[in-house]
Amino acid sequence: MPWYWILIILSAIIGPFEAMHALNKARRNREKARKEERDLTSTGKMNRPA
Repeated sequence: MPWYWILIILSAIIGPFEAMHALNKARRNREKARKEERDLTSTGKMNRPA
């Protein structure tokens, strides 16, 4: 079996897991940013335009 087939098979196995990890990381960061924004808004420490 040529070496590039090994790379293709490994990519097919690892790719979906890497994509799911990136998706979960982005979701956690988005939720964290929303929570921080909500906390800042509720405490009144957010800079608001006059």
